[in-house]
Amino acid sequence: DALISFEAYMLNPEENISKRVAKFNKMIQEDLLKEILKEDKNFSDEKRSDITRKLTDENLWARQTATGLLNQVRFWWAVTGIDYYYDYNQKLSQVSQKEAEAVIEKYISNKAPLVTLVVNPQVLEENKDALIKDGFEIITGNNAFWWQNEKYKADPAKIAAENAVPNKEEIYKPKKINTKKSKIKSNLKVKTVKLKNGIPHYVSKNSNSDVVSLTIALKGGISHITEENAGLEDSLFTMMASSSQKYSWAYRKSLAFDTHSAISSNSSREGSSLTLSCLNKYLDKSIDLLVDGFLNPSFEEIAYSTMMTSLAQNVQAMTNDPQSILDLESFKSIYKNHPYKVSSSVTPESIKNISIENMKALHKNILKLSDIFIVATGNINEKALVKELNKSLGSLQGSSSPADRKKTEIPSINVQGPAVILTHPAAAETGYVYRYFASPSPTDSDYIAAKLAANIYSTVLFNVARIHYGVCYSPGSFTGSSFAPLAAEYLFKMSDPENFISAVAEARDLMAAGKIVDKFNEDSSFHFTTIEDVLQGCKNSFINSSYSSYTTASGLASLLTNNLLKYNDASYSLKLTKQIQAVSAGQILDVFKKYWVDQEGQWWLMVGPEMEGKIKF
Repeated sequence: DALISFEAYMLNPEENISKRVAKFNKMIQEDLLKEILKEDKNFSDEKRSDITRKLTDENLWARQTATGLLNQVRFWWAVTGIDYYYDYNQKLSQVSQKEAEAVIEKYISNKAPLVTLVVNPQVLEENKDALIKDGFEIITGNNAFWWQNEKYKADPAKIAAENAVPNKEEIYKPKKINTKKSKIKSNLKVKTVKLKNGIPHYVSKNSNSDVVSLTIALKGGISHITEENAGLEDSLFTMMASSSQKYSWAYRKSLAFDTHSAISSNSSREGSSLTLSCLNKYLDKSIDLLVDGFLNPSFEEIAYSTMMTSLAQNVQAMTNDPQSILDLESFKSIYKNHPYKVSSSVTPESIKNISIENMKALHKNILKLSDIFIVATGNINEKALVKELNKSLGSLQGSSSPADRKKTEIPSINVQGPAVILTHPAAAETGYVYRYFASPSPTDSDYIAAKLAANIYSTVLFNVARIHYGVCYSPGSFTGSSFAPLAAEYLFKMSDPENFISAVAEARDLMAAGKIVDKFNEDSSFHFTTIEDVLQGCKNSFINSSYSSYTTASGLASLLTNNLLKYNDASYSLKLTKQIQAVSAGQILDVFKKYWVDQEGQWWLMVGPEMEGKIKF
């Protein structure tokens, strides 16, 4: 069965929301679709050709990776047959006006659709009576799932009959793989050229790619902003991605839709970037939009309004979601007198300062020639691209020597103090728990061993805290990747306020003793393995997760850009492979004891109000 759906985002949802939803539904069913069908040009040869082109473009995007192609082929093979997949675009372009009209009449017109409306709690409360009066049902935890309806109640006898336990001989058992034989090599090559004014241009060419990714990046990050205007650079780059003086917001949206191209932005503590991802054949059409947005953002009102609506929604979610509140408050406290107190993202306190005037002032002050670099990946014509970029970015004036901005020194952190317990009604009957402590920075010799230790320890925590004691739904551990990183043990959806501490302590003691709980014996006691036994598989998993970034042009561009912003070395990530393979079981134990065991750390909890008095340390 297929699902036909339409959606829209509402501005000012508090105004006549129920009537506007009904109007949207009526417009789709009675007006818009019928108007489309009436237009003969929508079924012209030119329009059919355009549809075929767009569908072909979609397939090129989907087939960027082997996994993407496999998913496409697997889906169509399972649904109707592989031949249908190869003929699909052509068949779709041959649909007649009469056939399209018949489908709309049969499946859409005058049908009673399921209409869903998602609003924040305050808007819901203000419009609740009107929505119920107009036929809306308020979805809660008690009626959100189909299996909670009595008519769908499970029939144990029927389930048993349809799911007979297979004989042992019928159960497939995968062959045991010796992970120690696994080797991963990379042929990634990054070439560096310069524009005529000295801006470095890093190129990783893949002649087999149909997609190209072009990034313009700017070093600086939190050194450009203060705590009061946190997220200002991030917002500026969002505006760069959606507005420019030469090309209107409407034109940019139209071209993106027509070519399946996208210009996106990203900001971190170290800097920000603007990235164009498009099919090779559309690079000439799209490159000037990227450059003009970077050099000359127009701050169009519609682009600004759209961004501010999104930021307001993010802040709303941040201040209503228990886990987000916990993250916000803990980071604010831990990094109180540290450079990282400045967030690269907008905060509830800084959103009022995200104005067009402030973004214009920031844009004027941060375009230092020596802070700009370019990353290009995919099937790049290097000479042609440099020639094109020299017309714009290559003509920027200024010094190409190191920037005059003062580099922000990042000291390490010391995390300790009494436990902090926060409460929120939305966390009723459960809790989110962190035990924070400092972890090694990416340039520290302990960094890789700590990453591996966190991965192995997460398995121990899962088997001890969740499976054995059932104190939470999802436990684990992680280490950060900043230059003043936090590590943590965490318990999501904690349900046992009296025993979670002892469960975590037991898991930590087992790991410190080199006892890895990988499964359970028949009497439910722990079955132990050693760090040596699981280490190589953990290493391979770590390496594979790193190399997964290389599978798409945009993923590789993001990786190279991050390497350059953080380490001034495009190939930094590749150098980690040898370090990963060199880590020993002894190093894992030493690092675990040094960071997880010997540090006091600090507990941070967000729980429901009824659970606060039950917490025992």
